[in-house]
Amino acid sequence: MENIHKLLKKQIEQTFGPVESIPQKYKRLFELINDCYKEFESGNKDTQKSLKSSNEQLKQTALFANVNPEPVLRIDSKGKILVANEVSKELFGKDILVGLSWYQICPETKKGTFRRLIDNNLSDQIEIEINSKHYQFNIRTIAEYGYVHLYGTDITKRKKTEAILKENISEVEKKNRFVSIINSISSSVHQSISLDKVLETTVQSLSENLRYLHLISIYLIENNCLILKAHRGLPDWLVDIAKNIPYPNGYMWKTITAGVTRYSPDAKKEKVIGKTSVKLDISSFLCIPLRDSDEIIGALSVSSKNKYAFESGEQELFKIVVSQIEDAISNARLAEERQNFIVQLENNLEKIKSMQQELITQQKLASLGTLTAGIAHEIKNPLNFVNNFSDITVELTEDLRKDIESQKDKMDGEIYDDIADILATLEQNSRKINEHGKRADRIVHSMLQHSRGTKGEKQITNLNTLLDDSISLAYHGMRANDESFNVTIKKEFDDSIQNINIISQDISRVFLNILTNGFYETNKKNKAVGDSFSPMLNIKTKNLENDIQISIRDNGSGIPKEVREEIFTPFFTTKPTGEGTGLGLSICYDIIVAEHKGTLRFETEQGKFTEFIITIPKS
Repeated sequence: MENIHKLLKKQIEQTFGPVESIPQKYKRLFELINDCYKEFESGNKDTQKSLKSSNEQLKQTALFANVNPEPVLRIDSKGKILVANEVSKELFGKDILVGLSWYQICPETKKGTFRRLIDNNLSDQIEIEINSKHYQFNIRTIAEYGYVHLYGTDITKRKKTEAILKENISEVEKKNRFVSIINSISSSVHQSISLDKVLETTVQSLSENLRYLHLISIYLIENNCLILKAHRGLPDWLVDIAKNIPYPNGYMWKTITAGVTRYSPDAKKEKVIGKTSVKLDISSFLCIPLRDSDEIIGALSVSSKNKYAFESGEQELFKIVVSQIEDAISNARLAEERQNFIVQLENNLEKIKSMQQELITQQKLASLGTLTAGIAHEIKNPLNFVNNFSDITVELTEDLRKDIESQKDKMDGEIYDDIADILATLEQNSRKINEHGKRADRIVHSMLQHSRGTKGEKQITNLNTLLDDSISLAYHGMRANDESFNVTIKKEFDDSIQNINIISQDISRVFLNILTNGFYETNKKNKAVGDSFSPMLNIKTKNLENDIQISIRDNGSGIPKEVREEIFTPFFTTKPTGEGTGLGLSICYDIIVAEHKGTLRFETEQGKFTEFIITIPKS
């Protein structure tokens, strides 16, 4: 958990700077994370709930963080400022805004505005002028909490644009048309963060308001090509050609390369576009580069059937339109960055939840390992007595047989035969006790190896015996969890397989995991289908030229196609939440492939079977 705490602290410091330098109101974010850390350390059962709450508060706090380049404020129904980011303080020229009244710093706002919006759960917009800058604040009401959020946007450029229009355009009709276009684009910019939607609105507004335009197109540069993003009037054959223009072909690329506006008052005489202009019956052509800061990112192209349609006054108006398009592109990119930041925070919180669950699982496994080791040790002591005394009993019966054999001539024949039969039975029973006692000892030894959790060393091992012991251990483990569980196990072991040098406890872990998965799948299918289904596992070993092959096949439901590529991925599981960690097959793959230089693969058919095939090199 300490590593998780450090990860979150690092994320906060990367976003806001060192913890000690974070302004007082932002320290709540770090305190929330510290609270989550302390709750986990104390074993609080409500950790999941706390993390979820922290997630929501983290998203709200991010709205007011310094990563937001525009002014953002939270205001209550009386106009009192509750939260304001650094940009807001710079805008109003005050070190502290929290606690002040909005109506005092912006007296042009009608008193009671926020009360009205909260009571009626409405949204609104207000515009203010501050220090020669114009700002538009979109008001979003959070009625359930009794406050509003104000999101400011610098509209100085738009205001200057409107001033230029009012000062320089004498023709009322022309002014009204271009103001309508600009307002349409501006409204679209503030209502949607979708760049495609804004560009589509732009060409639609140009087409509807400027009837003399014949063709309209907007291009953006992507991967060294001009991509047609929105258009009006282009015939289908031209769209196919113009939708993707590679560098440096065409008139558009010449405009972008030169970085200046290009105007052809009589386009039919132009060498580059003359033939196309004749075919399209256009006479005037205007192309203006689109910029984001100092970078040229695309172009706006308009054309008309009229000659000299875009003289100096018209060009200036189109440049104003271009400035709005540039604002839309900038806003869309900024929105994408904000969204990516939020997604990153959400992903980090999901990682925390996943890691927390894994820690809980590891704690459970550690406790289980300790319990297993204790039980195994307790069993091993009496088991040693059983094995030792069964060995002694076998030896004593052999000695007794020899002694009786030497006295055979002195004994009655019938009595001798009875004693010989009893000794034979006693010896046979002692050998069976010894055989099964040693098998139990191997199982206990395997349990101890698994519970220790330390990296083992390679040792000469009989793979068939190891697999057989693992089958017994996995089967009885499944039966302990579900007394109704039953399965037919078919074994085909190749007796020609010789002992090989492996880390036995790790290979046993692989066998146990795959066997347990097979038992789980057949049991699940049996419960779903009923008595018509017979659960079965086929387990084979085969002695190949350079390898030993082990195959474990179950007749369960198989692995769905959509998850087969993820089956060996850490933390991926098809089991319900709480029944699997998603680490079993990933660890198996590492043990077989990385540790023993073998192979692990599977074959499956959905609804019929799954077969895992393991190969382990002999040397």
